[in-house]
Amino acid sequence: VAPASGSTQDEEVAAFIGDTIKGIANWDEALMDMLDALGKGFSIVEIIWELSGGRAGKAGGKALIQRFRWHAQQAFTFASPDGSISTAPRLLTEKGPLWGEDLHPGKFVVHKAGGRSGEPARAGLMRPCAWMYLFKHYTLKDWLLFCERYAQPMRVGKFAPGTSEAERKVLRDAVFNMGTDAAAVISESTVIELLDSGQKGTADIYEALTGYCDRGISKAVLGQTMTTELSSGTYAAARVHENVRRDIIDADARRLQGRSPLAW
Repeated sequence: VAPASGSTQDEEVAAFIGDTIKGIANWDEALMDMLDALGKGFSIVEIIWELSGGRAGKAGGKALIQRFRWHAQQAFTFASPDGSISTAPRLLTEKGPLWGEDLHPGKFVVHKAGGRSGEPARAGLMRPCAWMYLFKHYTLKDWLLFCERYAQPMRVGKFAPGTSEAERKVLRDAVFNMGTDAAAVISESTVIELLDSGQKGTADIYEALTGYCDRGISKAVLGQTMTTELSSGTYAAARVHENVRRDIIDADARRLQGRSPLAW
């Protein structure tokens, strides 16, 4: 905390504010809560005040920050009654369950750290990463089915026409009790065909697609991929990727730090 000038009062004020920040019980946790804005576009923490030495504003009375309390993003709204989207969040309450109420001055800290201009709720990193997350998990599901299909033999139980339902049930139980999935009970006259798509390919396509999605998420969050996975490359290329990661960290820190003068 830099004093406004070299005067004794300004230096005392700066020292008091610095000591107040150091005395906040969950300061490090509050910084992490504010960084939640990186993924979701904005983050809001509530300031829990306490009075020291009498009423704040009176002789000897001071208002101190005791701690911060994080609030989930769904507790706020940017919607306005006129249908527009505001850039200032409003707190959803029992009195204002739809449009919310204005935040009390000095009661909340609103941190916006989106990667683009516009509506804060649409500027978080989770929005562009959502597609890669969705595609990756669909691919993982198909990959698991592929492994299940080719890692164990298919069990087929056949019954002759005219077999009673009780005998079919015995056959069905016997087939399915031999293992987990990949089993069927059919009539001897029934034919099941597994048609090939005709396209050449291997199981590597699943790994390639999940890797592509992972790299896409890494690029969105870190701007590069070499610091998150082992890959071939020169030392110079690795330094470039590390510098990109450092640039993003510095940018996030600059958004989080305060440079505004404090009222006294």
